[in-house]
Amino acid sequence: MLETAALVLKVLAYAAALTAAGPVLALCTLVREPSIGPDTARYVTHLVRVAGAVLAAAALGSAALYVVRLGGSLDAPTLRAIFVSPLGMTLTLQCLAGTWLALRGERAAILPAALVLLSFAVSGHAFARGPLPAAVVLLHVSAAAWWIGGLGILWTASRNLAPDPFAAMVGRFGTQALAVVVVLIVAGLTGAGILLQFDPDPTRGSERTLVA
Repeated sequence: MLETAALVLKVLAYAAALTAAGPVLALCTLVREPSIGPDTARYVTHLVRVAGAVLAAAALGSAALYVVRLGGSLDAPTLRAIFVSPLGMTLTLQCLAGTWLALRGERAAILPAALVLLSFAVSGHAFARGPLPAAVVLLHVSAAAWWIGGLGILWTASRNLAPDPFAAMVGRFGTQALAVVVVLIVAGLTGAGILLQFDPDPTRGSERTLVA
């Protein structure tokens, strides 16, 4: 039961993090005009706020779940094991940045979105192996977030922007997406190679999954 709850919270956190940070990143590169139209602006604000709230809630839920798994006591050793650790850094960044985005939407600008993405780079196997693998993970997650955010913005803009501004936005997305996809693929392959030490063992299920 606890393992299932942990998996659900992790999936929610990943989805919410990409959905919250992605539109903020995409707005920085896709939109050159002062306004993207009121309907698109409302959509982006609502999307970022909801995703930020879900991310903050998932981070708090994960912290509570770890307390339960460690015995349910809020004593000093338990709190240190959770929060004075890479896991604690991740949960703290996600909770703070998610709350910030939930309150401010895309007007919170790039800083909380960057903190959301940074949370993926400060824990897990990549962080344990040093700054280079962590930077690769950050690039990989940032590229994925931009892609998701850009598609969401284009979908909404297609319904309420005038043809000429929308066509210009699509052109920018197409041009930028070429570079972003290269970063996404190269960073993904490099990160997987680093984690597998460029020598995958096909007898281990976790390594087969990572290769796939």
